[in-house]
Amino acid sequence: MRRVLHGFLAIACLASCLFAQSESVGTNSLSAGFAFGGLAGDYGNLQVPPIFLAFDRVVGRNFSLGLNVAYAGSSYDYADPGFDYWTEDYSYLVVAARGEYHLNDVLNIKAPGLDTYAGLGIGVAAVSSSVTNFVTVNGPAGEFPAGYSAGGSYIFPEIFIGTRYFFAPRWAVLGELGYGLGFLKIGISHTL
Repeated sequence: MRRVLHGFLAIACLASCLFAQSESVGTNSLSAGFAFGGLAGDYGNLQVPPIFLAFDRVVGRNFSLGLNVAYAGSSYDYADPGFDYWTEDYSYLVVAARGEYHLNDVLNIKAPGLDTYAGLGIGVAAVSSSVTNFVTVNGPAGEFPAGYSAGGSYIFPEIFIGTRYFFAPRWAVLGELGYGLGFLKIGISHTL
């Protein structure tokens, strides 16, 4: 399992009034934020925390579909004293489709401005790796000379629960728990 080594964006919002969210069919929203735990940092140290941009559209009563795009990066410094030293850099790019079922009606949640949901997603994660700063102390260059790079991709599943709190008619803070881009996602959302 990947280590929890991710950055954080603090979003603090004060508002004088609470506003209810509109979940009418055709409503679009755009969200952005950070994730913690999960995607990057599996190899070495986190360099760029998972950042995401998401688009969602309400397509039916309490149901929305969307698309997430995310990026993260990490770096690993390898040192075998007396032999080889190098740095491996990893970058992760994820594109995932997801569906959300909004639970306020089912759970009888009447709190103004609160949107609670659960969902599933599936996507593709593309990973690339490159070796830099390669130094051989004893003997010829090893099997990963400087400039070496590799890449691959894998299926990227998501399962999550989340909530958005609308502090203004079109603006909300969001939080999600689950498996996917990160174990915890936080961000801000704007209804278009």
